[in-house]
Amino acid sequence: KADANIKDRTKSTALHLATSGGHFSIVSQLVSDGVDMDVNAQDASRNTASHIAAKNGLKSIVSELITASPDLSLKNDQDYTVLHCASANGHHQVLKLLLDALVANGAGGGTGGTAAIVNSKNKSGDTALHMAIVNGHKDAVSLLVAAGGDVNASNANNMSVLHLAASHGHDWAVPILHSGSADYNARTKEGQTALHLAVIYAKEGVIVQLRRLYDINIEQTDATQSTALHLAVINRHSTIIEYLINEANCNLFAQNKLNKTAYVLAKDFGRGDPCVNILAKALMPHGKMIYESSK
Repeated sequence: KADANIKDRTKSTALHLATSGGHFSIVSQLVSDGVDMDVNAQDASRNTASHIAAKNGLKSIVSELITASPDLSLKNDQDYTVLHCASANGHHQVLKLLLDALVANGAGGGTGGTAAIVNSKNKSGDTALHMAIVNGHKDAVSLLVAAGGDVNASNANNMSVLHLAASHGHDWAVPILHSGSADYNARTKEGQTALHLAVIYAKEGVIVQLRRLYDINIEQTDATQSTALHLAVINRHSTIIEYLINEANCNLFAQNKLNKTAYVLAKDFGRGDPCVNILAKALMPHGKMIYESSK
């Protein structure tokens, strides 16, 4: 009798190859009761057939593999679980199958329970939820939050999922993460909140959502004592400067670690710069106060 688990030079079994080729009928045959197939066999990159199917969105094959009770906690050489693979590529239907299997089969054959697998981190410290956020996959984000995804988990760069949503401009994600009790006050290595990141990357939609859902102190500073207005000026985002002044009523006279106001920072751009003009106009009602306090 032929050994169904024999591997080729890439350490792939027949199940890996059949999955990679999208050959459902062969996969079905290999995981049937009559074949002694190791569904958890890992190739040279430590991918199981389930990793491959999840990455490529092969819903019917994932469903068939699940019948063989694979260990869904297994990681590849980048420490991706099958949930990372499905989430990163936006295969939300596959992700739902896998999450349902985790619950139905007692954490999918893995250890530590469903929450431990859902919140498992890869080599960059990213959970499946981090990856879904970064790649803008709304349905995957909703599924993971509902399944107990840790909305306050930080990756190796100390970035939470709310930080990533802010920096990537995914305003749709803010209400979902808020519903899961995402901590607005979480800080990056630079001491920045989600608001600071939204300002730095000029994501006005995110700023609006954050202010709508959270009790935000618009004057909160980062590690350099820069406010949102300072950061908007440093990054020369004129529309964000206007928003912060007109909609958020920010403090025009706040000083950073170098005792500089936003106007003083903007003056380095030279006369005629939009940022300088916006700030100068906003400061006109204050008369000489701005010039005296900005020297």
